[in-house]
Amino acid sequence: TNTSAITMAAGSSILTNGGDLTATAKTLGVTLAGINTGAGNLTVNANDGAISQNSALTVGGTARFDAGSASVNLGTSTNSIATLGSVTGRCGNFTLDNSNSALTVNGTLTIGPLSNDTIDINTGNHALDLGTSSLSSTYFYTESSAISLANSTLNVGTYWLKPASSAATVDLAGGAGPYVLTNGDLSKIKGINGK
Repeated sequence: TNTSAITMAAGSSILTNGGDLTATAKTLGVTLAGINTGAGNLTVNANDGAISQNSALTVGGTARFDAGSASVNLGTSTNSIATLGSVTGRCGNFTLDNSNSALTVNGTLTIGPLSNDTIDINTGNHALDLGTSSLSSTYFYTESSAISLANSTLNVGTYWLKPASSAATVDLAGGAGPYVLTNGDLSKIKGINGK
């Protein structure tokens, strides 16, 4: 079986002017740098290799990442991804620093099932909308100025909300309000108190 890797050097870049970009490697991993798709989409398939970055990614469309049995670490640079599609990292973590822009998650995020696997998404002072997503992980961390979980399904062992400030809005039941969780809100999250 042949193996391959994709490694973009720090300082390198790809500008697609709105076109879609697909990167596929086999088992040896993918390291991304300086990708700007404009309104286009980004799809990265590492076939059981880790996915990482050397510099920021800008994706105006939907970004999808499949590391198979490895991890996805996009937390070392400040990215600007509009929509996150599916993410797979069955033997590792998923980290995304997207603090340059708001983020909508509309795919299935499958991380783990290790005992310490995590999904960590930071949108800083921008909104995080988990849209119609389905998330599966042992731990889930978010940091955002406004978090909406109204239409999503979470199957996580522990969920940490890290609002950007005490004035942040957290919405689990479909209504706007301050950073408050009610019993009705908690019923949106599977796995709490053994439920």
